[in-house]
Amino acid sequence: MQSNSFPSKKILVIDDDHFARIGIRHTIESIDATAFVDEADSVSSGLAALQASRYIFCLLDMTFIQGPSGLEGLQKLRSSMGLLTPVLCVSSSTDPLLIQRAFELGASTYLIKGASQVEDLRYAIDHALKGEIYIPPFVRSILGETTVEKKNSCLELLHSLPERQYQVAELMLQGLSQKVIAQQLGIQISTVKTHATSIYARFGVGMRGGLMAKFLAEGTAPEQLRPKLRPLAENRSLS
Repeated sequence: MQSNSFPSKKILVIDDDHFARIGIRHTIESIDATAFVDEADSVSSGLAALQASRYIFCLLDMTFIQGPSGLEGLQKLRSSMGLLTPVLCVSSSTDPLLIQRAFELGASTYLIKGASQVEDLRYAIDHALKGEIYIPPFVRSILGETTVEKKNSCLELLHSLPERQYQVAELMLQGLSQKVIAQQLGIQISTVKTHATSIYARFGVGMRGGLMAKFLAEGTAPEQLRPKLRPLAENRSLS
């Protein structure tokens, strides 16, 4: 990361535990003392805050004691505000299926209480503000241990994509934003979005985070994809 701070704008923390909110606030302020943190103790109050103010990102506790579950809360947030505001998820759960589902529903990251470090939050914020997904090392290891039955491996599905979708998918899995992908391939960002929608449908996911999580669950880390895909690409016919 090039900077230890992020834009001095408002941040929303949604957590039903008062002391947890204080801890998260102090952590964020230790990263950037100019940050202004609003707090919400429920998904409903968080939704009201998001409708009333503009935030650079929202941090959601996935383990609510009362009200909707974390996944329901994430889904409600995404349905209300679309993809404009990144949602950073925090939870005490290490259930790989829950983690994968969170990414599929649009989480920008998934941080585990007691395991994630301040540096993980720093990186997660930096990536989220760039429109990117950040999967911390510990979460990667959890997803890598997931056993998922599938008809086709992720690499086989990737290899079956049309050439341009294949190129877009490869760059997406490397963590590049849609804007950067469009620049690298010399196409419109609207075209990248269209290809991304087709890619998600092919893999049965709803978001790029879910796509990355699916590869990790199969034992392939995103940074390992380029050398693995290069020999496959040599045998592909251009369309």
